[in-house]
Formats: sequence, structure tokens, C-alpha cells
Amino acid sequence: MNPITSHYTTDIDHLRLFLFTTDALLAKQAEQVGIDSIIVDWERIGKRERQISYSTQINADTPEDVVALAEVISIPITVRINPLDNNTSDEIETALDSGAKIIMLPMAKVPSEVDKFISLVNGRAKTLVQIETHTLVEHCHELRDLGWDYSYIGLNDLMISRQKTLFGIYWQMVQLNKFFKF
Repeated sequence: MNPITSHYTTDIDHLRLFLFTTDALLAKQAEQVGIDSIIVDWERIGKRERQISYSTQINADTPEDVVALAEVISIPITVRINPLDNNTSDEIETALDSGAKIIMLPMAKVPSEVDKFISLVNGRAKTLVQIETHTLVEHCHELRDLGWDYSYIGLNDLMISRQKTLFGIYWQMVQLNKFFKF
């Protein structure tokens, strides 16, 4: 079995590789070399204001991007929706209708938001929780018993949230390891 072209061939079975793109050719190539999921990014609410003085990327991906990618790749498509709000249920429905198999929640501040998100998805897709606010980091121990499928450490927003250097973020990752088995 060729480790370059096979999924889940590492000794770290719980590690998954996700790639942000809406480029169909790149997504197909990524699938061929073992990327586990393509992320289509719908997060916009509050992002520009939050990241105004930082060199970060804000995407303009659409449901049509999900549909187009679903036609050319067989690996799951992840949709990063906006932070939990009154439109979250509609965004989840649109993501599912477009072909998403994993839904990603950004900017959760407390475990109850994660729990609400998981309830809204209701088993119809895998759930991916971004850990990228200092308040959620402080409550990570409460996430262990919730029914999420994947976690993703959002280093840019976590750094902004913590007002720290990348070393400070690294230290937070070390602390997170106490709660999650990386």
C-alpha cells in the first residue's frame, strides 16, 4: 500500500488532513495524495472586524462551490459555517443540501454553544469544532463528553483572542494536550 495515495496510513490514526480550497483541480489532486477532506469556507460574520490588523484570509466561498466539488471528488466536503447565531440552522441545512458531509463550527466561546451546534446537526453529518477562543480553551475539559467528531485548533483567531505570540499559542496547545490525546 502506497502511503502517499492511501488514506489513514499513519501511525496516528486519529490525525486527519483537511485542505481549504474551492479549486476543483487542486481538490482532486489533494484527494489523490491522501487529503481526507476539502473545506469550503462560509465564515464571514465578524471575521473582518476581528482580524482587521492581521494578515489573514477571508474567503468568499458559496454553496455552489460545495456542489461543484461534490461532482469531482469522493472525499468528504467540510463546510465551515458562521459562528452560532439565529441563522445557524439554515446554514447547516444549506450545507447538507449542497453535499457537505462535515460541518465546522468556528468561534465557539463556551461548551453550550458546541452542544447546541451538535444538536442542530443531529447526526446528519460529522461535526468539527474549531477551538479558537480563549474562553473555549479554558473550558476544554467540558468538551470531552460532548458528541463532536473532530476538533481543529484555529491558531490565528486563538492568537488574536489570547493577545499572545505564537509561542503563547504553542503553550496553549501543550495545555490542550492534557484534555485531548493528540
